[in-house]
Amino acid sequence: MTAELGVLLTSGNTDTSSFFTKIVAKQQLEKWTNKYTFDMLKKKLKSKILTATK
Repeated sequence: MTAELGVLLTSGNTDTSSFFTKIVAKQQLEKWTNKYTFDMLKKKLKSKILTATK
């Protein structure tokens, strides 16, 4: 079994965050091999409203 995990955060005019995970499991039987994969990506975006006055 293997697993990966990642997080990415950025800020500026917009704030974004991303979360990634992956899990892989293998099963070896007498005549068969099974591979199970789970992938997930979650992304969030938040815009900042900027105003300018004179």
